[in-house]
Amino acid sequence: MRRLGGPHGLGLATAGAILGFLILLPFHRYGAMGGGDVKLMAAYGALLGPSGIVLAVVFATVIGGLSAAAKLLLNPRTIATPYVAAIVLGAWVSLLGGGL
Repeated sequence: MRRLGGPHGLGLATAGAILGFLILLPFHRYGAMGGGDVKLMAAYGALLGPSGIVLAVVFATVIGGLSAAAKLLLNPRTIATPYVAAIVLGAWVSLLGGGL
């Protein structure tokens, strides 16, 4: 069993938070996402670490795409869909799958 405390754990949490922040930052800069989505992904990055947050982003992208497609099929006049649920589900799937 790996122990992730001390400086090594702090480094992994910091790297995960920075990576989670930087992955969604370009989408925020162009108005595709709000600042809360970016900060939430950074917080999950601190929890999951760098490898876990990359996996969470992949899951969140798939979940978000499927939910946006379903919403557009049900209501074609939809302008925007919130992405926070996809981020949370993607992070939880990554966490339950062993994201560290």
